[in-house]
Amino acid sequence: MIPEKIGGKTVTVIGAECFAGNGTLTTVVLPDTIKEIERAAFKGCLQLKSIEIPKNLLVIGNEAFYNCVSLMSISLPDRLFDIGEGAFASCINLRSMTLPDAVTEIRASVFESCSRLKDVKLPENLAYIGEEAFSGCIALRSITFPETVTTIGKSAFYDTGITSVSIPKTVETIEAGTFAECIKLTDVTVPYGVKRIEDGAFQGCSYLTGIYIPASVERVGNNIFEGCSALEEAFIPKSVTYVGNGVFKDCKKLKTAGVLNGSATIGLLLFEGCDELTTITVSGAYDSSLKKLKKISSVTFADGTTAIDRNFLNGCTTVTEVIIPEGVISIGENAFKGCTALKSAVLPDSVKEIADYVFRNCTSLERVSLGDGLETLPYGLFMNCRSLSELKLPASVQGLGSYCFEGCDSLNTIELPFGLKSIGENAFNSFPGLKEITIPDSVTEIGMSAFAYCTGLTSITVPKSVKSIDSIAFYGCSSLEKISLPEGMEKLGWDLFHGCTAVKEADIPEDMTVSFVKGYPVVMFKDIERMAD
Repeated sequence: MIPEKIGGKTVTVIGAECFAGNGTLTTVVLPDTIKEIERAAFKGCLQLKSIEIPKNLLVIGNEAFYNCVSLMSISLPDRLFDIGEGAFASCINLRSMTLPDAVTEIRASVFESCSRLKDVKLPENLAYIGEEAFSGCIALRSITFPETVTTIGKSAFYDTGITSVSIPKTVETIEAGTFAECIKLTDVTVPYGVKRIEDGAFQGCSYLTGIYIPASVERVGNNIFEGCSALEEAFIPKSVTYVGNGVFKDCKKLKTAGVLNGSATIGLLLFEGCDELTTITVSGAYDSSLKKLKKISSVTFADGTTAIDRNFLNGCTTVTEVIIPEGVISIGENAFKGCTALKSAVLPDSVKEIADYVFRNCTSLERVSLGDGLETLPYGLFMNCRSLSELKLPASVQGLGSYCFEGCDSLNTIELPFGLKSIGENAFNSFPGLKEITIPDSVTEIGMSAFAYCTGLTSITVPKSVKSIDSIAFYGCSSLEKISLPEGMEKLGWDLFHGCTAVKEADIPEDMTVSFVKGYPVVMFKDIERMAD
């Protein structure tokens, strides 16, 4: 027992480190004159089991009872308003705590590693909970926040045993690691009003099966759900403008997820290790983790997406459906290349630019609808799309790039729009299913090998608008029976009809000649100098 007076003077303070490290102290009774217990006053008193706190105590200093491992309970007076950092940290046998209503702040690490602390009553006027305040309180099963709380610090409840949590409406930021490694946490309520969820806020919450993020949230940090192995569905709302790295990393049971704002800044490896993921909503920003997904079947690009990056789904062989919204302007090179399970694609009118090889080797692709905003079909766009059987080119298309339809074995007919100006090199090369084609009276040039090896083509009429046909344009069209070339041609390439041994009729203008060599027609300008180099 500590007396009220020593040497005639009233005792009001227990000084810093006064009893620190005392290995024999088991019981302490403090007089009512005590108003403050200073820093580390009883720190490391390993045998201290009980202490009677006076009713007039106002302040408990930093680490005042740190590592008092035998202390099982302590009753705090109503007048107490200030509890220092780490005041009861590592009191591993402390079982319950009622904090007086005069306390408005729980400072950093106050109850850190109190591993048997099971029941905590927070004060009615509490505003602030500091960093790691309850970190490591693995026996703590529930916590009720008063509506006055505005701040919950970093890792405040890291590695606790809480099973559910309802965050107050007054909190705007869920700080980094706040509820990380709470492995028994199954239910979280995030209210409208929260604006930021920082790095790893719910990382390692392995029992969490679902969470709703409200439309007030603007920023989502790195790895917020990493290792939430029971999480099955989660979406980042349209209101979020920044999404960090690895948000859903190693969510092993996640099946449906996404980022609903296509214009948000997106981090890397969002879906790394999400082995069960089948349906996603994403922006067009490239993410290498998509290639590793083994069950992904449906990909929707979020509203607000304007560009789909190159190689976006390159080699994703399980994707069967891609949904592209109005507003997407450009699609990058190889964006869907090698999506061998993709069966159909619809491009909205907003798409103005498609890079090379976008659908190359999509061997199951059957139907494609191209938007009216597209002017050019690029190099190798549908190369080796062997199942493509239904395609309508929009009126806006003016040019067909090289190798555009090479290997499209199932496409038997295609209507070229009026307004088309050029048919590029090898555009229909090796297109055996093509039996007839009408070249519109707007085309001015036909590129080298444009219709080479179209072995099903039986006739070709070149309109008056065409001024240039490059060499071997119809090379190897072995079923071609009739050819018709217009007057006014300015450029004529060599061996236009090499190997076209079935030709029986050739309608050519007066400034050209036709002769048959080895059974195929050789068409040339009479003025040999006019022939293309």
